[in-house]
Amino acid sequence: MARHLIVQMCADRERALTDGNPTFWSTGHDTATGLIDAIVECDRHP
Repeated sequence: MARHLIVQMCADRERALTDGNPTFWSTGHDTATGLIDAIVECDRHP
């Protein structure tokens, strides 16, 4: 699941930036923080 989250979130962000669309998180740092939070929650609640 973690691998899927990493790949999908990065791909979605890159696609939005390329297309000029807004992203869910405004910076790469915020995206990484959200990704880490999601992975931790998946690990805590299997």
